[in-house]
Amino acid sequence: MRAARLRLDSPALDSCDDLVYSPTRPDYDLDSRGFDFTTIPDLLGPFDRGADEVRPLFAHGFEAGNTTGWSATVP
Repeated sequence: MRAARLRLDSPALDSCDDLVYSPTRPDYDLDSRGFDFTTIPDLLGPFDRGADEVRPLFAHGFEAGNTTGWSATVP
């Protein structure tokens, strides 16, 4: 059974109280915890509530135009 993923407009994003619970293990699909959306205020900490830490599809610079982490190697 798959866990439901949070939507990008969910109030559970960046709202886990890290004084009570700070996740130290990856989420259920092995993504690291604590991805911080710059457009969403951290209510209680950078972690998302629930089994999944939401990361945008192009979290590594595609949307922002930051290509410094891209490789110039052609497969």
